[in-house]
Amino acid sequence: MTTTILLKDTPPEQGSILSAGNIRASMALYQAWVGGKQVDLTYKEFELLRLLLSSPDRILSYDDLVDVLWPEGGSGVRRRLGVVVCRLRAKLAGSWPYRIQTVRHRGYGLTATGGGEE
Repeated sequence: MTTTILLKDTPPEQGSILSAGNIRASMALYQAWVGGKQVDLTYKEFELLRLLLSSPDRILSYDDLVDVLWPEGGSGVRRRLGVVVCRLRAKLAGSWPYRIQTVRHRGYGLTATGGGEE
């Protein structure tokens, strides 16, 4: 899948800012903001946000995300991914119009909602 190649081989430049809606992330500072307010993220949460912001409006497969976030593999990595997604969702609660979407049996994506804020 080309998404995996994109995620592994062409990371954003260190000085770049990735954004979608009112979510912004600085690659150089390893900081993120929602609606102009800084959000404290763990390393894995930030890396997941970086991956999602790199491909907005696309669903990234569980396997692709796990391969990038936990290249060493191991047991329970899908469950760890679910925990990181849950924590990141809570921290992005004020984001608009983008939300982390779950597509069962497929993966996660940062997708625009159809209406106003939830």
